[in-house]
Amino acid sequence: MLDHATQDVGQACRDLTGGAGVAAAFDNAGGSALDQALDAVAPMGTVVSIGPTPAPVADRLFMKAASLVYHVMGAASMWRLDPHAQGRALAAVAALAAQGHVRPVVSATYPVRDLAQAHHAIASARTVGKIAIRVEDGF
Repeated sequence: MLDHATQDVGQACRDLTGGAGVAAAFDNAGGSALDQALDAVAPMGTVVSIGPTPAPVADRLFMKAASLVYHVMGAASMWRLDPHAQGRALAAVAALAAQGHVRPVVSATYPVRDLAQAHHAIASARTVGKIAIRVEDGF
């Protein structure tokens, strides 16, 4: 596991791949996360991003002949391309999770009454993985 707060993810990915870089990198935050994804991706690789891209990114992609793919939840439905595509993708991920092939990393679990504390933990950028909220504990 790589820790973006303490490691240079781009360099770590290149180190782990013998300098080649990764075939695909996912950016779910933008900013420095996008920079690290661009550093990590191999020539002819793909960066998947959910946010807007600043202009200088195009030059970095061009030099690697790499692709940038955007994913917006619900875009296919909004454009009436395939309203069930998102459901199929989520079902496939759920099946992988049920089989134990994919597991989320849960950093901490908070009762819903401590939602502000959970938000503070996320904002600190010191957590590794997800923060879970238990709603059955009540307010």
